[in-house]
Amino acid sequence: NSVSVEVGAEFRKYMNENSYIFVTPKIEQFVINSGDDYTANLAVNNAFFTSVEANNKKKTYGQIIVGGNVDFTNQLSMNLGFGAKQILAGKVDNKNETYLSGQAGLKYKF
Repeated sequence: NSVSVEVGAEFRKYMNENSYIFVTPKIEQFVINSGDDYTANLAVNNAFFTSVEANNKKKTYGQIIVGGNVDFTNQLSMNLGFGAKQILAGKVDNKNETYLSGQAGLKYKF
């Protein structure tokens, strides 16, 4: 059970009336992070067992998303976006957490 708060802003630069690029920097702070209900167990050929329980640390992440939307015609447009999320505080066992994401889409209006 987790609750986090994100604060950020989207900055756009319009190339024309319908095409733009954007950048969205964000900070995410977990305010509630209760892992009491989650436990994972692993067994390999009944010879090795380990148990991993969730950590209740309140983590802080920095995130940036960049992308854009380009209109080819009045009916056809494309959007692209790429993001990176990095842990800033609250590391578990001093382990780094970096997440990368991307998306692409085509839109046809008829």
